[in-house]
Amino acid sequence: MLPGSYTLTAVPTGNRTVTIDANGYDSVSPSTLVSDGATSTLNASLTPSPVGGGTGTLKGTVTSISGDKLSGVQVQVSSGPSATTNKGGKYSIQNVPEGPQSVTASLSGYIDSTDTVTITAGSTATLNISLSP
Repeated sequence: MLPGSYTLTAVPTGNRTVTIDANGYDSVSPSTLVSDGATSTLNASLTPSPVGGGTGTLKGTVTSISGDKLSGVQVQVSSGPSATTNKGGKYSIQNVPEGPQSVTASLSGYIDSTDTVTITAGSTATLNISLSP
């Protein structure tokens, strides 16, 4: 049998709904007519789903490796929202999709820094970042 294939036996005749569910994908429930003594074919496609669909907030402080707070740093959530640090090096990003997120901080004259943080829906995660010149 090919990967992703399935066979159901002894299915009663009539219109039948099959729920197909896989971790990390939205489930689907297509229907097919099952006739006595015949083989029915039911194909379906699954769509990747976000972890839970909720959002949270990400905040933190960006400093240089010597500990100086850096203003004007662009903090970008990969394929998501971004913010720029204030005079105190602080940033806050709302509506960050829940689950693991890649976050990159960049400032001219410094090496970009990329970290991963896990966002929980309805909560605030803290990610403090240090940049090297």
